[in-house]
Amino acid sequence: MSTDSCVTTSPAGDRWLPFGVAPATAPALSVKGVAMVMYMALRRRGEAELAGLREEMGLAEEAADSAWRHLWDLGLLQAAGSSDSVTAVEPEVALMRIFEQQHARLEEQAVQLERLQLAAQEIAMELRPAVLRETSSVQIQYLRDRRHRTESLMSLNATAQTDTWSMHPGPLPPPGVLATSMELDADLIARGIRVRAIYGHTVASGQRARSYLNQLSALGAEVRLARRVPFDLLLFDSHTAVIPSNPFALTDPMLLLHDPHLMGTYLAIYEDTWLHATPYSAQSPQVPDDGLTEKQQSVLALMANGLTDEQIARRLGISVRTTGRITAEVLTHIGGDGRFQSGLQAAFKGLVHPEIDDKDLDNRNV
Repeated sequence: MSTDSCVTTSPAGDRWLPFGVAPATAPALSVKGVAMVMYMALRRRGEAELAGLREEMGLAEEAADSAWRHLWDLGLLQAAGSSDSVTAVEPEVALMRIFEQQHARLEEQAVQLERLQLAAQEIAMELRPAVLRETSSVQIQYLRDRRHRTESLMSLNATAQTDTWSMHPGPLPPPGVLATSMELDADLIARGIRVRAIYGHTVASGQRARSYLNQLSALGAEVRLARRVPFDLLLFDSHTAVIPSNPFALTDPMLLLHDPHLMGTYLAIYEDTWLHATPYSAQSPQVPDDGLTEKQQSVLALMANGLTDEQIARRLGISVRTTGRITAEVLTHIGGDGRFQSGLQAAFKGLVHPEIDDKDLDNRNV
């Protein structure tokens, strides 16, 4: 008996049965089993259509369609001419075609892999180093304690080539720190380095501060006084900046920046403050024509903007106790029963100068 006779040639209900198995006991064939039966029948016929073969074999439509698709997926069917008929493909031919398709896919994957390797190589060898070179120019150091800060500043002063600029809202540091700063500035000026310094008007109102500023000016430093200095700032040769990490907490770490992209911003801030400041001299008046000292003027301006004594002290870099004393002096000078009434009288008398009376103070972190 041939291999083709291993299944019956007549249906048992909707199922084809293996040869010699009674319909009552035969299991239903799987998709692969039905596909095998259809493939062998197609080989015997040589050419057939799905509908005709299904009807001839008495197969259910769903089972026949699934088996037919399975044969197509295996490459065991091929179209016969222009009709819907197909013929069976020899297993060896189907295997060869599968190997050829896999080889083609592998070749395509090899081409894609080569493209990915070239792209990765370009990124790794060219683009990434370029970005790293750019970002490596941005250097930030934390100067966490006084010793570290002093060593860094002395190093920057020693290596300065053209100029050092500074601005300080106050208060002045202890006398020992001022003496060291004076020595460093004297060395810079002796080396031909241009030294510029901006201080707040309130800083220059005390006798100790004026004595220090007089000595600094006598050395050859350019000193100016500004009504408002935003924060402490040191600039060295237009490429390095030292700034506070928190302008309102001088005990927090300082930041040392080496970044050509950011330096333009700090240089612009400094130049703008410099242009709005007035040159200092030993003959600079301490008390304006309105009878208030510079410090009293600053306290008055902040009072007029609704700031408390604590906020004013933090803004001007003085103690709350000193702020309370100056506030009392201002209220006595102006007259009035309270801060609000005194503010109104100060405005009426023109004692609150426009350049001090900033309307944006309430939007600042005071």
